[in-house]
Amino acid sequence: MNRELHATFDLEPLPRGLLQRARGRIEILLRSLRPQSVTVAGRSFAFAEGERVHTEYSYKFDVAGIEALARSAGMRIAET
Repeated sequence: MNRELHATFDLEPLPRGLLQRARGRIEILLRSLRPQSVTVAGRSFAFAEGERVHTEYSYKFDVAGIEALARSAGMRIAET
């Protein structure tokens, strides 16, 4: 966000990954180490110390999950 949207995040927060096994994903979060006010695309947002910012979902699929996803889109897996 800092690079692409000219945001002003303090880049000291620590990344944190949370495995959500039932949802088949890892959630990546940043945690603000201090209170901060951040500007993103001309808008201001306040973050408290310890507040988390969700930055990414990383989905993990097994072969059965990929096949089911392909079927739901009218496709089939030719090779894995």
